[in-house]
Amino acid sequence: MGYMMKYKSLAIFAAVIIIIFSMTSCSYMDDYINEIVQDMIFGEEYEYEKNTVTVIAAETERITETVSENVYETLPEFVNHINTYAYDCLNEKQQVLYRIMLDAVGGWTEEITVFPEELEAEDFFTVNKYLLIDRSDLFYVRENGTVTTTTFENSKWVSKYTFNYCMSLSEYKKHQIAVDAACEGYLRGIRADMNGYDKALAAYEFIIENTRYDERARDKITDNKYDKHTNTATAIYGVFSEKIAVCEGYAKAMQYLLEKVGIECVFVSGGNHAWNLVRLDGDWYYIDATWGDPVTDNGEDIVSYDYFCLTTKELLKTHTIGEHIPVPECTAVRYNYYVYNNLLLESYEYGNILNICVQALNEGKKEACIKFKTQAEYEIAMRKMFDENEVFKVLDGVKKSTGASIQTDAVKYRNDDDFYTVTVILQD
Repeated sequence: MGYMMKYKSLAIFAAVIIIIFSMTSCSYMDDYINEIVQDMIFGEEYEYEKNTVTVIAAETERITETVSENVYETLPEFVNHINTYAYDCLNEKQQVLYRIMLDAVGGWTEEITVFPEELEAEDFFTVNKYLLIDRSDLFYVRENGTVTTTTFENSKWVSKYTFNYCMSLSEYKKHQIAVDAACEGYLRGIRADMNGYDKALAAYEFIIENTRYDERARDKITDNKYDKHTNTATAIYGVFSEKIAVCEGYAKAMQYLLEKVGIECVFVSGGNHAWNLVRLDGDWYYIDATWGDPVTDNGEDIVSYDYFCLTTKELLKTHTIGEHIPVPECTAVRYNYYVYNNLLLESYEYGNILNICVQALNEGKKEACIKFKTQAEYEIAMRKMFDENEVFKVLDGVKKSTGASIQTDAVKYRNDDDFYTVTVILQD
């Protein structure tokens, strides 16, 4: 649907060249060794006397260990952000690196050179990726940073990580102002009596109703052609500021809004697509706002509820879950849109269809959404309603029950064979 996972690994190896020479001044030699030690940490090339290699290696190791201990002691507590799902999947040293990176990009630091020992280049790429999985607000940073490694004799270590910023600080501030203004529109609709389901549904509808899927950006991403346009389409400001995005932008925007109202929401991807894992009352569900905003032939804006609060079994009918982070098996159905609103039918009966349509009109809706529990009952319903035209009998019944001036001699509808759903459009 337009999300392309990007893996770029660039290691720059700075080799320490050994040239044997003699030096007589002890004080000069001490200063020289200290200079070498510092520059070894930053990956520079230096020449030095062979008999000082052991001293230099020991000093380098000691300095590195001290830095690592200080990192654990001085990092700010990481407790005030609700989305820490990816962070919790990391080991202890990776978590420290995560917090270092978070602190660095929060201050727009170009690179980091202080971090725990024994981290491999892949750890930096993984942690950068996991940080962005948790933090949709860091839209000014991309995944593909640069690792610099230093080699010395038979040893090699990471000496620097350089972040990949995709915009300037002034551009970020401009986008953030627009994001904040747009989010206010969602937050104004949140009431104190709303539960988690209500808040998540409001976010789902808000994003779909205010965003258009960007097919041009999708095509660029598919062709690995990344630019400012694709940066916008994959970030929250694409949804909130430009009103156009691909699936990564939809999923990040969903995460951003739910973070605002205290709901844990995880960015999930797989099969070149992205969506969300959301926890409501302790249970996990899948939500896909992108597929809830289908591209129609006539450009009509519609909201599909087929992808709101799905189980893993339901999601796998149409999605492939990637292996980037471990995800739980989602089995709860309480907050599935159709279950929660009593729109899931065991079997096809005229009276049940009529009641759902009447309820929809009474709630001010122009569509009646229905889901059948089994494929067999769904196929019976489709045949009865549209092949045998019982839908017109339903529409007549709705008009008589409500007094609404709906059209009864023609009907528009949508259906989904994967989810056994049908939506009847109640036309004026």
